[in-house]
Amino acid sequence: MASKTEASLLSKLESSNSTPIYSLFSDYRRPFSDVNEKNQTLIPKLASKFLSFLKKSLAIIPDRLSDSSNKDHTQHQQLTNELFNVFRLCLDCLDLISSQLSYKPYLILVHRVSFVYCLESYRKYEDAESEEFGVLKRFRDLDFNGKSSNSEFARVFLDAVAATVKCAALWKTNVVVLDANEYDKLHGMLMTYLHECSLFFAGELVCFNGDLLCAFTKVTLTEYAKSSMKDQMYKFSCEICSSLFSLEENKPIIIKIIFCVLGFSASQCEAEATLNANVVKRFVEENQRLAEECSQWKREYESVYEALLELENKADERNKKAQVRIHDLEAKLSEVSYVLYFYKQQYQTLGRLFEENFRLTEEYRRLLNVCLLYDQDCQALMKIGNEADEKAKEAKTRVHDLEVQLDQVLDELNFYKLQYHYSKLSGRGGGERNGALVEFCKQQRVVYCGRWVLFKLHLDQSHWTIHGVPVRKPIGRWMLDVRLEWCLGGWESEEGVGEGGL
Repeated sequence: MASKTEASLLSKLESSNSTPIYSLFSDYRRPFSDVNEKNQTLIPKLASKFLSFLKKSLAIIPDRLSDSSNKDHTQHQQLTNELFNVFRLCLDCLDLISSQLSYKPYLILVHRVSFVYCLESYRKYEDAESEEFGVLKRFRDLDFNGKSSNSEFARVFLDAVAATVKCAALWKTNVVVLDANEYDKLHGMLMTYLHECSLFFAGELVCFNGDLLCAFTKVTLTEYAKSSMKDQMYKFSCEICSSLFSLEENKPIIIKIIFCVLGFSASQCEAEATLNANVVKRFVEENQRLAEECSQWKREYESVYEALLELENKADERNKKAQVRIHDLEAKLSEVSYVLYFYKQQYQTLGRLFEENFRLTEEYRRLLNVCLLYDQDCQALMKIGNEADEKAKEAKTRVHDLEVQLDQVLDELNFYKLQYHYSKLSGRGGGERNGALVEFCKQQRVVYCGRWVLFKLHLDQSHWTIHGVPVRKPIGRWMLDVRLEWCLGGWESEEGVGEGGL
């Protein structure tokens, strides 16, 4: 069952481009969590079970991380982090069982250095630096002068140191993992980055201690003297001095460092008598030039120091005058403060008045808006009143017309009432009819004139007419449309009215 699990994990580690991978390895290495200082009996069993699996994993992971397709694409970033976590997990497991390994213990650090190179290739310089210091600390605990001291150990140690120096020199640059199998190549790479670190320290001397730069420069020159690049040592010395001359601060420290560099270079010149004469000549001339510049700097420094002393004396005198002036200014400041307080109170009062004015202005604007609304309502009401007056006039006219129509209807009613009584009397005998007619006419207060009187009243909707002649309505109101078709002799005798009477 374990072999199938290991085969599955190794297969995922070799070809899988999906996550999670770290969680699977973490679950599989869970037995390592039971190992502690008191329980060391599990280590042999764990070594026999997991050693082969750890070696294969540590051989696969650097190849996966060196694949360029996983570097340049954002979608593989999570997979890359998973691979680094698995790498660190396998290294920790290998450290736990390192006491059971048959080969030399420092060879375990080879995988740690490989892990550092992988971190640097992905520009994880902070993690790489932390891991490098851990590796160098492990080297310190080993026996340099004993059995551990051999060519293989030196190669691994120099490889770790070169990785550390390279990480410090190229913190913001793209680092390429180099093939470092030979001592000269590793030492040359070491010198290159020591050179750059020294120039960086010299350019940023303000941020570092001068003794640190002096010691680091001596170490760099010593390594130059031991390597095949010893002819570059004097060029490096000139670059350091030129970089220091460009600075304007800490001149005593700069002079100290320059004398340190020149003294070391001079001692190397004395030790190497067979050095090329032209190189020595150029170096001596450069040293003379530097010595003259140092002397000039010394004279300038002394003159500046004297000027500073004189300036200090003048500063003391000015300080005394300044104290007197400060006392006067304090008194004046007290007076000004009182005046300022008074005007500040006035300003605050004025500010409150401004606020009240602003509030009243806003209230005026609000009331103005209310008045405008009231005017609009009044105009609307006046408009409605005008419309009501017009309608009242129209109603008055209509009432008048209706009264006129009512008078017409009443006149017509009286007319038809007389017609009705006349038609009712027309059906009776002569004497009875005439007596009833006279009685009716007396009741209606009508005097009939003439024997043959014909009143014919034509009624229409607009006016009254008698025999075609128009008359006013009040006159027509007392007219009767009575047609007497019989002789009034009996009525006349009865009433005493002759033919020539009314």
